[in-house]
Amino acid sequence: MTASERQALGDAVGLTPMERAELIDAPLRSSDPGAAAGADEAWKAEAESRIDALETGELTDDDAEAMFARSNRRLRLMFLSCAESDNCGGTAFL
Repeated sequence: MTASERQALGDAVGLTPMERAELIDAPLRSSDPGAAAGADEAWKAEAESRIDALETGELTDDDAEAMFARSNRRLRLMFLSCAESDNCGGTAFL
């Protein structure tokens, strides 16, 4: 990593989460503005769908700790299943 890259990274780490998101998003938007507009609409529709599902009880909210615990259990089961079968198809697990 060059000195200017280290400086840029250091500056980016000091930004607020919203500023970091904007920093990440800007190059993506500049490469294909049409796709970015479509992505905004898709995310808006997804957010509205999730809010509707929460309001109707179709979806429940969960805290991050519970979500990570579920994800870790699933990954552990996938890893154990792969290790027991000795046939992971070249898949690498973290």
